[in-house]
Amino acid sequence: MKSIIVLLLFISSYSYSQIELGSGTDGKPAPKLWIETNSYSFGKIPFNVPATVTFEIKNTGDAPLLITKAEPTCNCTLVDYTKDEIPPGGNGFVKATFDARIVGKFDKRIFLYTNAYEGEMDLILKGEVFFISNK
Repeated sequence: MKSIIVLLLFISSYSYSQIELGSGTDGKPAPKLWIETNSYSFGKIPFNVPATVTFEIKNTGDAPLLITKAEPTCNCTLVDYTKDEIPPGGNGFVKATFDARIVGKFDKRIFLYTNAYEGEMDLILKGEVFFISNK
C-alpha cells in the first residue's frame, strides 16, 4: 500500500512539473510580457508642450512575443510600439506622447494587447498640465 501511495505522489509531482516547464497553462512554450512598471507620472508639465515616455518591455517567456495593438483611451495620446516579434529574452518598447492641451490633472490609459497568456495590460499615464502666464 505504501509503495502505491509513493508511486502516485511521484507521478503527480512529475505531471505538475511538466505544466510548469512552459509559460502557458498547457505546458507549451509561450511568450510572457515583463515590464518594470506599468505606470508613469509626468509630474507637472507646461500647457501645449508634448510629454513623452518609453516603456521598456521584455519577453521572459520561451516563445516569440507580439504586440498586436496599443490603443490609447483618448486622442490626446500618440502611441508607437515594437511591431516585430520579440524573441524570448528580447526587448521591445511602447512609446507614448501626451499632447498637453488641456489644463489640469490627467490619468490616461493605453490598452496593450499581446499574444501572451495574460493577453492585455494597461499602461497608465498621470500628471498635471499647468498654464504659464505671459505676465
